[in-house]
Formats: sequence, structure tokens, C-alpha cells
Amino acid sequence: RKIKQLIFTAQQRCRDVKVQRTTFAKLRNLIKSEDEAAAIVNCGGIGTLSNAMIIHSEKPLVLAEAVATLAELAWADSSLCSKTVKAGCISIVLAAMERHYAHATLQQMAIGFFRSLSYDGKCCRSMNEFNTVAAVILSMYKNPKRVEIIREGRYVIFDAT
Repeated sequence: RKIKQLIFTAQQRCRDVKVQRTTFAKLRNLIKSEDEAAAIVNCGGIGTLSNAMIIHSEKPLVLAEAVATLAELAWADSSLCSKTVKAGCISIVLAAMERHYAHATLQQMAIGFFRSLSYDGKCCRSMNEFNTVAAVILSMYKNPKRVEIIREGRYVIFDAT
């Protein structure tokens, strides 16, 4: 019930930056198992997250929260990886990384999202089609002092290639 209400709020107030950020953080914190992840997906969560990333493409904190929530969905239930790919999330996340290359939090969350996908063979093939590893390497290059970006990036490179 709470998941459904949060997603409904995010959909109804899709232009409100603060609502989007806080709603996605709350959703992410609710994901404790496959059941919560499935409930978010079944209520239209992936579409809501990707729509918010498109609407708020100039707001790196909204993007970071949305991407982190997508990653958490994939970590909770690996079968959801392909659903995020089918929803076009790889290209949306790559565009966010390119647009906000200096925003360390967004870069870290994006690389974490790619890491969550990198354990699925089909998702790795999709990531390779989009040259995701090159984007991760570029982020590592542009953020050399950000330990988490470097650490997560190494995992993506190792797993996705």
C-alpha cells in the first residue's frame, strides 16, 4: 500500500523536484527483498523513475536518487535487470552521466547501477551495445580522487567485459 501511494505521488507531482527526490529515497529504503522490488515494478516504478530522469535531466540530485533506486531494484531481484534495460534506462543513465560529469554522487550512483546490471549476461550485452564501459572509464578519469567511483568502476569493467 505504501509503495503504491509513493509511486502515485511521484506520478502526480512529477514536476516537483523535492517530491521526486524524497519519494525515490523513500522507495529505495523500502526495498528489503524481492517482494518489495516486485511491488515497485508492478506499480509502474521503473517507468516513473525513467520519466523523472527525463523530466529532471538538469537536476543531478533527482537523477542520483532515481538511479540509486533502479540499482537497488536490480540488487534485490536480478530478474528485474532486464526490465530496466527494456525501459531504456541504460541510455537515460548514460545521458545523465555525460551531462553531469562533475557531479560525484550521480556518477557513483550511475556506476553502481551498471554494476548491478553487470551480473546478468543479457544486460552485459546491452551495456556493451551502449559502450557503457567506456562511459565508466571516462567517469573514473574525470573523478580520479573519488574512491567509490574508482572502486565501483573497476567492478563494472571486470564484470561487464
